[in-house]
Amino acid sequence: MPEFWKIFFRSFFIQAGWNYMKFQNLGFIFALEPVLKRIHKGEELKQAYLRHIEIFNTQPYMAGFVLGNAAGMEEKKIDGQQILKIKQSLACAYASIGDRIFWARLRISVFLATILLYFLLTVLQILPPVKAALFALAVPTALYCAFSIYIRAAGIKKGYLCSGSGYCGLDFLDWNKIIKVSSRANFAILVVIIFYGLFSAIVYRTGFSKDNDLFAFEFLFVITAVLAQRHFRAQKKPLTWTLFSCFAGALVFALLKRFFA
Repeated sequence: MPEFWKIFFRSFFIQAGWNYMKFQNLGFIFALEPVLKRIHKGEELKQAYLRHIEIFNTQPYMAGFVLGNAAGMEEKKIDGQQILKIKQSLACAYASIGDRIFWARLRISVFLATILLYFLLTVLQILPPVKAALFALAVPTALYCAFSIYIRAAGIKKGYLCSGSGYCGLDFLDWNKIIKVSSRANFAILVVIIFYGLFSAIVYRTGFSKDNDLFAFEFLFVITAVLAQRHFRAQKKPLTWTLFSCFAGALVFALLKRFFA
């Protein structure tokens, strides 16, 4: 597709013309316009514009799959109603997938990874606080941006190759696996941040300073907190059971640290 780069760069503005009536329709037409102008002329071009000015809404990073598909279908001169049917079907599918991956998980992953990275860099004294903050902000954000840009570009190519299919691109990656892995990773990071913080608050308020030789106690506490959460979740107990067990565990570990200090 000769217009690939034009569509790719224009796809970053798919929400620039967002409106309450038809959502991203203007941005979609703007991104697809180079292909439409090459394929259609005169009245055909007018009909193509009218066809794609209908309501359109999806997760913006995933819009490339629909754009590539629409471009391919326009080239194949598929019936206009069929184009709209496939386009709307894919828009709904990618809206659900994209929202669950980017908005509900990866965006949170960036936030949690930033906190954890700053925590590790400062506690282990690898970087001073200011540099640690900049590094912790930059790295997760850069990885998130790189992945979203990759999905934009790869989506256009994949959509174009399988254009005309109502399932086009849904098998590009194992989306369900990404959702599960990112959910578990977010949970693990959150457990480390919250429960290690709880442990530190209880232990260090007893008057003991940080002792690297006793770091195993903190690590063991985090592992215990994770196991407690999994156990009580399997037993269908409320979250208060996990919090109480972690609080009790923190007291026990604090006593152990005092004994071995």
